[in-house]
Amino acid sequence: MVLGVPEPGGLPGVGVGDGAAGAGGPHGPLPEDARMTWSQIGAALRARAVPLSALALLGWALVAWRVGARADVVAPALLLGLLGPALTVVDVAHQRLPDRLVLPGAALVTVAGAVGALVRGDASALWRSLAAGGVLLAGFAVLALLAPGGGFGLGDVKCALLVGPVLGWAGWPAVAHGVLAAFLAAGVVAAVLLAAGIRGRALPFGPFLFAGTALALALNGPPTP
Repeated sequence: MVLGVPEPGGLPGVGVGDGAAGAGGPHGPLPEDARMTWSQIGAALRARAVPLSALALLGWALVAWRVGARADVVAPALLLGLLGPALTVVDVAHQRLPDRLVLPGAALVTVAGAVGALVRGDASALWRSLAAGGVLLAGFAVLALLAPGGGFGLGDVKCALLVGPVLGWAGWPAVAHGVLAAFLAAGVVAAVLLAAGIRGRALPFGPFLFAGTALALALNGPPTP
């Protein structure tokens, strides 16, 4: 999704594809029907190696602090700590959340969490994580359907399968906090840009979604065994 900061009298707009097309980014947005290749993804990541590394280290530090050695949470959270920064820099550059990263990442996060839950013998955590992914997927899909071509991007819908399970392992309060924080942060930034007279600029939603997830994990941590 790309939140469009409207021109006077206009409405926010987004494109639909792997993520959404919009203005901004050093390499510029891709056409709305374009799919990112591995070469494009790699180029975007290499061009931002320093911020990518810093974000990944910050994410892993957060995992070590709040998650610790919980087998059912640590592997999915570490994976998200790597994929979240990577998807953030790609989304900022191209307004895309590419399927080539999102879908395999979602599968890895789910499998890693399932293995961890089996190791701990905690089936409830596994079912809660799967339910959280399903709830976010359904909710994001409804947003996309309510405003086709001008509301919620398909890339964000698919990202529900990536962030939902991790938030679910931390508990339902974390799910609510993560989603609420993402939308509030995006709204605040859009309002600041409008107040500053900056209009017609697109804001990729992916970075807010991953930041909200990180904040929710920091506030909640894993559930008490």
